[in-house]
Amino acid sequence: MDVDDHDKPCAPVACSQNKYDVFISFRGEDTRANFVSHLYKGLKDGGIETYIDDRLERGDEISKALSDAINNSKFSIVVFSEKYAYSSWCLDELVHILECMEKKTQIVLPVFYHVSPGDVRAQKRSYAKIFREYEEHYNNSIIHRWKQLDLVGIEKSIHDINLLLSNAPMVGICGMGGLGKTTLADVVFKLYRHQFDSYCFLRNIRELQQKYGSTYLTRELFSKLSKIKDFDDENLDVVKNMLCHKKLLIVLDDLDDLDKYDALLKDSNFWLSSESKVIITSRDQQVLRNVVGDDDNIYNLKFLNDEEALDLFHLHAFKRKKVDESYIESSIKLVKYAQGLPLALKVLGSNLYLKSKKIWESLLKKLKVNPDQGILNVLKISFDGLDNMEKNLFLDIACFFNGEVKCHVKIILEDSDSFDAIIEVLIDKCLITDVNGRLQMHDLLQEMGRSIARGLDHNCSGNYSRLWKLKDIYRFLKNTTADASTIEGIFPNDSEIFFSEDQEPLNLDPLIFEKMPYLRLLKLAYFQIRCQLPQGLHSFPRDLRYLRWDCYPLRTLGSNFTPHNLVYLSMTDSELEKLWDEFQDMKNLKYVDLGGSKKLTCLPNLSRANIWKLDLEFCTNLVELPPLKFHTNFDDAKDETKAINFYNGCILEEKCDLLLLEGVWFGGLKDCFLNLNMCSNLKIVSEMSGNIKYICLRSTAIEELHTSIGSLNNLFVLDLFGCRHLKNLPSSIFDSTSLSILDMHGCVSINTFPKLPKTLKALDLSGTSIQRINSSSFESMPFLKNFYMNNCTKLESIPTTICLGRAEKMLNLRGADYGERQELCRADRRERWTAGERNTERGNHG
Repeated sequence: MDVDDHDKPCAPVACSQNKYDVFISFRGEDTRANFVSHLYKGLKDGGIETYIDDRLERGDEISKALSDAINNSKFSIVVFSEKYAYSSWCLDELVHILECMEKKTQIVLPVFYHVSPGDVRAQKRSYAKIFREYEEHYNNSIIHRWKQLDLVGIEKSIHDINLLLSNAPMVGICGMGGLGKTTLADVVFKLYRHQFDSYCFLRNIRELQQKYGSTYLTRELFSKLSKIKDFDDENLDVVKNMLCHKKLLIVLDDLDDLDKYDALLKDSNFWLSSESKVIITSRDQQVLRNVVGDDDNIYNLKFLNDEEALDLFHLHAFKRKKVDESYIESSIKLVKYAQGLPLALKVLGSNLYLKSKKIWESLLKKLKVNPDQGILNVLKISFDGLDNMEKNLFLDIACFFNGEVKCHVKIILEDSDSFDAIIEVLIDKCLITDVNGRLQMHDLLQEMGRSIARGLDHNCSGNYSRLWKLKDIYRFLKNTTADASTIEGIFPNDSEIFFSEDQEPLNLDPLIFEKMPYLRLLKLAYFQIRCQLPQGLHSFPRDLRYLRWDCYPLRTLGSNFTPHNLVYLSMTDSELEKLWDEFQDMKNLKYVDLGGSKKLTCLPNLSRANIWKLDLEFCTNLVELPPLKFHTNFDDAKDETKAINFYNGCILEEKCDLLLLEGVWFGGLKDCFLNLNMCSNLKIVSEMSGNIKYICLRSTAIEELHTSIGSLNNLFVLDLFGCRHLKNLPSSIFDSTSLSILDMHGCVSINTFPKLPKTLKALDLSGTSIQRINSSSFESMPFLKNFYMNNCTKLESIPTTICLGRAEKMLNLRGADYGERQELCRADRRERWTAGERNTERGNHG
């Protein structure tokens, strides 16, 4: 019932024997004469003892009578109508009903009469209007209590879980810590438990098992299901036999491994009836798969959207949704920080309740440096369940590779063929996601990982295992007395730039890396931090896998350097003259970029490596390229396709024409690429093998190519632009089964048309000294689409056959006597068309 001028909730009354079966809560103005009257009649006709305000006993005060009626009812039916919330009495009545539901497991059934559940949940339309009025007349605690009668952003999830339960005996709810798995399971449990003979919500299984053991959990479960207070383990089989005929609802909350499940429900197929339902919440997808069967029976909880997140934050920060305009900007920043994580929104909002705007701004600044530890501690539970290899990979991603391409991260970090398996574990435990081939994690999970990597003292870089902020890296390298024994990575974020243009380079001690025995990843980009070695360098660490040092200042990498574990080496614009001595074990080496190292005179034999990319652009003192072995194949063909398509940016096969005209095709290539562009003194290219797809020899001094080039079965592009000393191509190139694009523009020493493979789609012979073209030259190239011979001033004649059909479209002979040659093609075509017509006519008649 409703009374308009009531501003205090009914006091809870001790529960007694149930006097009523059903209590109906409603707004009389909306529903008394229609829906409620029919509902009441139907219940009474069915023999169900039902309480509404017409049953008030003479002399009772309304509040006391309602309080007793609610407490003495088995069920409450709440009829939400358009003006239900207009009665503060109805709202207090509802608070009391839900309190009773919590304390004595009263069953509550909501009915939405001419309103949508969403309007009630989010206080929209008529509910929004009346709550705005309440905020002007009632204190915040009362408003907050009323508004909390529903939960933000959970309506759809309840519907989805209900749908799953209707089709499966067991359902899992999965998601990262703080996402609301327990809250969702709790709401579903309370909504539907009245449909079951017995039920049990077993909370915090992981924590309780650690404290009290598995036996305690078993006793809790079966004592609640059987309603036996002094449960004896010896009677477990008897209890199970008793339960096998009952319809049960069981929730196992925070299940983190199969052993705990087995201790509770391993033999459930013998005593759990077909009508029973089990809901399990977990942060581990794989645990749920093993329990519920497959992913179809697992509900993956989503983050709140921006509107829901802002509502939830405001409910905790202001106890209402309507807020002072001056707080909106800060609210949006804090909601963005939380990224839809309910735990973070609740913690931050509660911490800021009744705080001044100055405190809000201060907290925002603090969060950039030190995230809320309470939030991180909840998230850290998942991390604590990992083994050491899983922890290390998670920390590497959190500190250095969040948002990076998975196959690229795999190349750098994998050292035991376990990368893929560990990534699956991290995904299953909701610590990372794989989004279109990129590894990503929630910002707060990243902050949790980085907090762990900082060690115990966040202000002392000596405790760090990984360094990613420039100011921390600069301070660490400058401090010669810092403890560096724990450092595994120095890898500044690409978004940070050099402190200032006039900052002096850091002078490093020659033994600096001797103090970092576990260093695996080192990146010193020129635009971020500049380091000098005035006294030289003894050596780099043996465990080093990634080494990038722009403008490296020494002639060598140190007398004791061994590249055994090295995967990635980038030293662009360096002073290097050589890398290391011959016969080193370099089986892991995949990427080498020494572009702009103009003093480099030689390279070691790389035939024992497994190169994916070798970039020596503008190494102008390099004379000879030693034997070279590119990787043979990826572990997974799909990974190869993903990697090449992603890194190469555009599909070259579709841009043959532009490729040859622009001459900048290789700018974005990362894999299967040999770049010798502008190595102006390079004369000798030795044997090559493996999966090379793109070779750039632009403006080199080579006179001939090694015959092995014809055996490169995946070679797609060969760029010989401006190779003025190249006299001919090896005959083996005719046998190529993959070469599609050949650029010989400006190869002035080429004077005869080369014998080329049938796979060619684009060919540029502009600026060569070719004198004549034989018709047979094109018969072996049926797929040729683009052909250029601009400015071939020595060209004497061309075969008229190449002017036929699509050949005329592809032919480009701009240069000397261009108009004359075009006229020759047109005349020849007319002659051949006439002859062809005559032959056809003769065939039709005879």
